[in-house]
Amino acid sequence: MKQNRVVPTLVLWLFPVVAVALLTGVVLGIVVLGAQLWDGDATWGLVRWVAVPLAAALVLGVVAAIRHKPEPAEGLELTATEHPALWAEVEQLAASAKTAPPARILVVPEANASVTEMAGCRELEIGLPLLATFTIGQLRSVLAHELGHFAGGDTANDARDLRRLVLLEGVQERSGLLWRWFFAAYAWIYAVAAAPSARAAERRADDLSVLAAGPQTAAESFRALLRAELAWEIASEQYVPLFEMAGRRAPLGEAVRRVISSNRADLEESVKEILVEQRATITDSHPPLRERIARFEAAAAGASYFVRTDADRPATDLLASGASWLDVAEGQLLPLDRPLSTWDEVITAGVHGGALAHADDMGASLRALKLGDGGLDNVLTLVEDPAEGGFVQRFCGDDQDARQDAIKAVWSPVVAALLATGVARVQPSWSGPSEVVAHDGFRLELDERIGTAIDERDTAGLRDWLTGCGVDVVAARVASGGGVERWLAAASHMTGPWEGRRDVHLWSTGILALPKLDKATVKANKEEFSDEHQHPRLYQAAEEGVEAGKLLSGSLWWDAAIITGGDVTGLAKIKLRFDLENAEPLRLVSTLETATVESPEDVGAAVQYLTAPKT
Repeated sequence: MKQNRVVPTLVLWLFPVVAVALLTGVVLGIVVLGAQLWDGDATWGLVRWVAVPLAAALVLGVVAAIRHKPEPAEGLELTATEHPALWAEVEQLAASAKTAPPARILVVPEANASVTEMAGCRELEIGLPLLATFTIGQLRSVLAHELGHFAGGDTANDARDLRRLVLLEGVQERSGLLWRWFFAAYAWIYAVAAAPSARAAERRADDLSVLAAGPQTAAESFRALLRAELAWEIASEQYVPLFEMAGRRAPLGEAVRRVISSNRADLEESVKEILVEQRATITDSHPPLRERIARFEAAAAGASYFVRTDADRPATDLLASGASWLDVAEGQLLPLDRPLSTWDEVITAGVHGGALAHADDMGASLRALKLGDGGLDNVLTLVEDPAEGGFVQRFCGDDQDARQDAIKAVWSPVVAALLATGVARVQPSWSGPSEVVAHDGFRLELDERIGTAIDERDTAGLRDWLTGCGVDVVAARVASGGGVERWLAAASHMTGPWEGRRDVHLWSTGILALPKLDKATVKANKEEFSDEHQHPRLYQAAEEGVEAGKLLSGSLWWDAAIITGGDVTGLAKIKLRFDLENAEPLRLVSTLETATVESPEDVGAAVQYLTAPKT
């Protein structure tokens, strides 16, 4: 074991001793102090409230550490048989680093690269944004760095310390408010002790990047990594959500490339800001990026390095069939692998579907409130409401964003009607929100037209313009469902016409009660204080889709077509009632462990949608 790892390893391996010593000291202290100040019952009561939770946390932490079994990394595996060029590159870099190559190479949906050998074999993970946007030289630099962690024994050391890390984290999570501060402090001490050796390992791995790709390419790989990370975030937040509305997907790698090419100046400025503003702390496991880049640039000034002729080719050239293989295969990284399409088609269908969905929601709200049929004519009539506050205050509140919210509310039924006539189309954009424009590409100035109608509480001009575009304002309305099956909300641990508890998902097409929760899940959720503990499970089920949920053994389904009414009641407990056609009402009740996504208000809005009169 190298000298610089002795201190952090010692701190970690001493943790069980320190934890047991703490428990022993607490119990002895209570007993000694209690013998002098209190009677036996008071002493035992203090032991029960102070020491027993600590002992339970230690026991549960030990059990969790013993039972912990590292799982193989999840991702899109790149086999040597299918991708010989990539594997040849990795094996050559491993030989240069004087280490064995990984047993598996995987593409993962994140802007990073990493190595591990905790699951019994060496694994190399390459982030999809890197593979899709890097050059071969930049990827070579990153791969050499990661393989350097194999060569330096860093991953082997992590594997040896894994169970004790699990023990430390497990005890910290279970120790309760009274003792959590102590174990958080111990974890901080370990992080401080481990940071110098971790930073040294990064610098050692960086040296291999320089040897493999040259210092200039190594420096650029860090800037490219930051660009890819920023672009991946934009693509994930603004474009990938369109898959649900469009009912199809488009290549993720292409999205990252398009975001980078369309926003290069802004991204470069952001990269500079990140490098300047990054601050080092004593617990950092990596040196600041600007420091690492400066080392590379100093190396470039001091000597010449050989750079291979293929360095500027796209990294996807190392894959079988290049980027086209990745475009097809990357659907396996998504919760639901939808049919592959082009981005223009996905953006067009997604924006159109979003307009239909919002118009559908607006119409359902109006019908539920008995304010009309929810059609376009109905919405425009409400805009003309002469009452104080009018449409804006009635539907969008009275804060500073209320007017803009009101414009958005009217925008959806207007756009849905314009798109239905064919006089408008969606114009995709990678540098900002996609717009709805005239069929010839000219701006329709929808926000301005709708804003004027709202401000003046007079829609005559807007109606005349829509009529001139071929829209039948009186007849225009979106059918219930909006043509898209949408997830509305979810609530966990609900009781209903079944034994036990279930996660219940409210979709625009009906109510889905997933199979009964197992005892381990119920117990784990009872031990947690926050809803967020259950959110990943609920989000995962939502992303997998309603059809996948229906196929699970024991799932229950009530179609929206048979829901004729209902309501939400209760404060301490949420109570949902759905009136069903030719059947007894469906009643669902929350428990103390119920988590809602996103909030109880969203559940109420979903119930209002499902129980609103149908068009």
